[in-house]
Amino acid sequence: MYLLKSTPRLEEITTVKYLPAVSIIMPFTPVITSKKNLEYQLKNIMSKLEAMLSTHYTSEKAIPVILKLKNLFSNLNYNSSKKSVAIFVSPVVEKAFYLEVEMEEEILIDPAFKVSDLAYLKKEKRECLLLLLGDTFSKMYLSIDTQLKLIKSNTIGDAQINNAVEKIAGSSLDEDQKKFITGNFLYQMDRGLSIILNSYQFPVFVLGHQKLLTHFKSITKNDRSIIQFIHGNYEKATETELCFLMEHIASRWGKLKQQHLLKRVEKAKSNNKLRTGMEAILKASRQNNGGLLVVEKGMLSHSLSSKPSELFSRVDASGNEVFFIKDDLDDIIKKVLESGGDIELIDDGLLRNYGTIALIEDCQ
Repeated sequence: MYLLKSTPRLEEITTVKYLPAVSIIMPFTPVITSKKNLEYQLKNIMSKLEAMLSTHYTSEKAIPVILKLKNLFSNLNYNSSKKSVAIFVSPVVEKAFYLEVEMEEEILIDPAFKVSDLAYLKKEKRECLLLLLGDTFSKMYLSIDTQLKLIKSNTIGDAQINNAVEKIAGSSLDEDQKKFITGNFLYQMDRGLSIILNSYQFPVFVLGHQKLLTHFKSITKNDRSIIQFIHGNYEKATETELCFLMEHIASRWGKLKQQHLLKRVEKAKSNNKLRTGMEAILKASRQNNGGLLVVEKGMLSHSLSSKPSELFSRVDASGNEVFFIKDDLDDIIKKVLESGGDIELIDDGLLRNYGTIALIEDCQ
């Protein structure tokens, strides 16, 4: 459902030459959505905007913006592989940029909107990995909003330790031999987890009986991705039972996600992939490498508010017009999102060891 908003002071600022200003943020996935459906969606948006603009503005002010919107809509890139589009139009500006991030749908006629506000419009997905370990097998699930998908399954025989098994075949296994086989199996499972984390940089939950998890915890190289070791007898658990467990995890998702973000920041620092401080982050963001920007929530609320005369643009120190940028934070967020990166908000104070903002580079 689209949310159409206008500033409560609209009648006071309609004389400003930069008004009306329209912001449209919406999912835009032409790769998986037919062009016909997208065009129908855009047609509905256009009808709502025409009605809203005609109600609050004179024809002299509304028609130029309506024409710009129609022109921009007709020239959207239907070959884009991105997930969303952000559209900004005023009497002097018409811009669209495509985002790798899934956004909520929203239409705004509001001059106070800033690029940094996009952080609040992200679709929240509860995505994680669930690694179930048994004495002779493992299963890896991808969980999205508590729905599970099995992506990898292994048994002792799949763990590339056949030589070890052959050496002791035909004889009873003593404790040291059992530990050797188990250790090799867990080592292989941890290597497999590392490979999966290259594609899915999600929080990891590891399930199994306590003795097995203690062993895995001592050898894993992925401790900074593992949020919780969950002890229990899950070897015969059904997917329905595991989904019930994920619902319990989802009830604490906010805290767990922030824990995961801090672990990612720590890992990036140890790998020299972390940039902190506005100047260093601004410089890094201009290299168009994407990455993950982690920002304390209070920093966005303290971002400079714009004046009506600065809608969608301002003039930088060199006298050049900068599109829709109100301050350095806006500039950073725009560049990170445009280059395929992502942004996450975190509670105030959690980044105290790094300032109030941190950029993890090359995390795609």
